[in-house]
Amino acid sequence: MKSATNLSEPLIFPHTEIAFEKSDQKAPPAYLFWTCVLAGVLFGVYNFLFGVISYLYIQGTYLFCLGGISIAVIYQSYSIFAQHRRDGRLWAIEKSNFFKCHQIHENQFTLNCANIRGCVFLALVIQTTLTLKLYTFRYALEIQLNQGIVSSLFALSTVTTSIIFYFAFKQKITPVQILGICFILLFVILISMSKPSQKYDNDGVKQIGSEHIMIVVLLGVFVALLFTSKAFISKIYHERHNYQAINLCIDAIFLQSLILLPFFINYQVTVGYKPFELVYGFAGSTLCIIGNILLYNGVSKGIGGPKVALSHIQGFIHTSLSLLIQGMVPNFLQIAGMSCAIIGVIIITMGQDLIKLCSKK
Repeated sequence: MKSATNLSEPLIFPHTEIAFEKSDQKAPPAYLFWTCVLAGVLFGVYNFLFGVISYLYIQGTYLFCLGGISIAVIYQSYSIFAQHRRDGRLWAIEKSNFFKCHQIHENQFTLNCANIRGCVFLALVIQTTLTLKLYTFRYALEIQLNQGIVSSLFALSTVTTSIIFYFAFKQKITPVQILGICFILLFVILISMSKPSQKYDNDGVKQIGSEHIMIVVLLGVFVALLFTSKAFISKIYHERHNYQAINLCIDAIFLQSLILLPFFINYQVTVGYKPFELVYGFAGSTLCIIGNILLYNGVSKGIGGPKVALSHIQGFIHTSLSLLIQGMVPNFLQIAGMSCAIIGVIIITMGQDLIKLCSKK
């Protein structure tokens, strides 16, 4: 069994290019395309469900523990069953992500502090992302803005992920991908120029202001950076610490859910959630976790920017649901902006293949 990486080494280190150059030599499997697309669909439905209950603010994040604990228990139960069938043991310490071989005594094991640290980091980032998303959705609802536009803003993580993965993992950014990134940036500009729907206060005074849209944009940008942080943690621990993306995702979400569980129980006992809030919370969190597993798997095994871009059809899914169910109609600039975002995602993910196909003809 390989020994763990020295914990004194920083996450970004001088020989990054040498350590990660192998990851770009082989083309990623074709199925990663569809897993990331499916992740985007699941994220879109999850965003809609949690957008509906965003009025709960921080208390809405407590509902995430319902799906988190359920998925983690199911996955770990399956792992234990598979381990027992394979070698007759319920648990093998040498295969645990949280233990490593002793550097001197090979038959002894010590805590793998690097993997534990990665699990805690990712759990904190996931919880911060969830909290900020709910507040952003709620603010968008207050200014009568289609919440799907907020989900579309998360496409900015394609830009940030491409840039960070370029410097950290030496993953190339092609001219075609740069063109797609420009379309996504144009989307942000158009959204920033648009105005929220007209709103009246108790005195019948109209309240209109583009500054409200700018607040939503800034919140969306920060959430996009958090998305990139999640992808970065998943990639770095998959490459450097052999911590499989699906295991890291499940462990981090389980840790986050265990922390949220006491808060959920306290709120349920003292105030109480409505039945539909429990249903939306459970369904939304379950879809989100499955989507994260699919996306992290794609990011860790493929090129970061394009894989993240595929998941951002969530904006289109969320916008459509808000339009059909809530009647939230975006204005012209917002529609134009979201169209640019969709075009940018298509260019980033399939632009190179389309050019090759046209050149063959």
